[in-house]
Parts: sequence; structure tokens; C-alpha cells
Amino acid sequence: MKRTHILLLGLCVTGIHIWGTVEGQEKVTLRLAYPEGRTAVYKNTYIFEYTSDKGKWLLPARSSGGDLHVVITGEWRSQEKARPIASAPGEATDTVEVEAALEKADSGVRIDGTPLTFQEYPFTLDSMNGRKFTWRFSPHGRVGHFFPVPGRHPPSRPGLVTDLRQFWMPELCPLLPETDVGKGDTWTGEQAFEAAYSELGLMGLVGLTSTYEVKKIEKKKGQVRVTIQEDRKVHYRGWMYAGLLSLLLGGEGEGSGKWVIDISRGLVLSHDVRMEIDRPMVMLAGTRESLGSIRAETRWTFKRKLDKLKKE
Repeated sequence: MKRTHILLLGLCVTGIHIWGTVEGQEKVTLRLAYPEGRTAVYKNTYIFEYTSDKGKWLLPARSSGGDLHVVITGEWRSQEKARPIASAPGEATDTVEVEAALEKADSGVRIDGTPLTFQEYPFTLDSMNGRKFTWRFSPHGRVGHFFPVPGRHPPSRPGLVTDLRQFWMPELCPLLPETDVGKGDTWTGEQAFEAAYSELGLMGLVGLTSTYEVKKIEKKKGQVRVTIQEDRKVHYRGWMYAGLLSLLLGGEGEGSGKWVIDISRGLVLSHDVRMEIDRPMVMLAGTRESLGSIRAETRWTFKRKLDKLKKE
């Protein structure tokens, strides 16, 4: 029989007393919490950079040769809250669905330091303002089932939704261990995020193999905070659409990031990660041949920070 539920997991401490856990560096248990009635507002930003030689060949309209430098930036606020779901047969009963409404979203592209105009790059994130998205959390931090909530108007470029998903979903929360952990403890986890670029008939991929380490457990401002360092191997395949330039990129690289979690309230307070790929595979979008002679590199950062909590 199906039943409706709200996530009651917590990024919580197990033990006799929460403050004893901090002072004595006892073990803690990490879980996620999205209690009913609470809305968490987050600020999200990313910067994606591409650099390569043969810029004149990729963009014949350039006035000069030499290296090509592309920077794509995006930012938005998300109001995130849990909503009731009916558990499907075989699905964990403590899985939760989160609904997020976007606001103050915007993005842009600079090529060789010059911003593209709206006519050159009309598909910006401000078209997502007011849109809602949903995803599901498993008990230990796995994220999946990301979908836009149907609206009256479809997105002007479907790939923009895929881009948003591939930047955002891997950075919502760390994969959490099943066992209790203390300062210096480590664990590993793997996850993969795939999504279709329907315009190209291709699948994008962000695959992560991560090692986590508890760096600090402290009491601050009445909260018990856990700082987690993450080192990750990255397997990436995606579409870099920059108006005048449209490339398919893929390859393997590395990254590192820091998570700060308030285990008293079950919240990710902040997250900051940086990744890079040296010598990625480069193809012109719409083709199937790698431009093997190009020397390129990509790097990107993502930052996520809790802005405020709201009650409804």
C-alpha cells in the first residue's frame, strides 16, 4: 500500500548528549533533514572556463589568433522545501522529494574578455525565474529524479535545463557514510548524473568518485557544525554552448571541495568546489570527430550557501 510521508531524517548526532559529542570528539551520524513546513533559501553560483589554442580556427570571425578563452557564469536563488510523496513499491520510505523555486537567476558569456550581447546569447538563466524543479534524496545523500515542474511555457532552449541540472545536482550534498564518523575519519562514494541534450541527441554526464574526510566538529553560534573535505575524480561529458561557439567536451579530471554542515538542524550551510580537466576531448557540436590537435583545458567552480530559513 502506498503511503505519504515527509523526510524525517536529520543530519544529526547519535549518542547520549549532543554537546558531549563536540567536546569529547565522539562519533556522529550524518543524515539529511527537510522537515515539513521549513523552506531553505540558497544562493547558487558557478563559473565555467574553457581555454584552448587555435582560437582563430574555432572562431574565424576573431580579429586575432592565439589562445581562446571562454567564461560562462550563472547564478540563482532557490527556495527549497519538502513535499509529500507516495512511496512506490520497493522504494525506501524515508526518501523525500524536494521542490525548488528559482528566483534572481541570470547568466552570461564572455569570449576573450568581451561579454556577448543578448542577440548573440539569448538563452540566459533569467528565463528560469519563477520556474520550479523537483528532485529526490535518499537517506545517505544520493540525489536523483530531477525534473522541471511543467509550466505554461517550455524553456527557450531545453539544453539550458540540462546545464542547470548538471551544475546543480552534484553539489546539493555530500554522500554520507552509513557508519558513525569523527574527526579524521574518511569514507568514499561514487555517483553519476546523466541528462539528455535533446537538441543534439546526446547524453551529458558528470561522474564523481569521491573521498571525504571529517576535518572539524565544532560548536558555533549555538550550532554543531561539521566541516568535510572532499577530493574527487571527475568524468565529464557535456555541451558548452556559448552563442558564437558550440563545443562538445569530455574527459577525466580532478576536483576538491569543502562542505560545512549544521547537524543541529540538518542543513548544508555552505559548499565550495573546484574541478578541472586538462586536455579534454573537443568536438564541434553536431559533428562526431574529435579535434585532436587542439590543446585545451576546462575548469569550473560551484558555490552554494544557505541564505535564510523561512517558515510557511
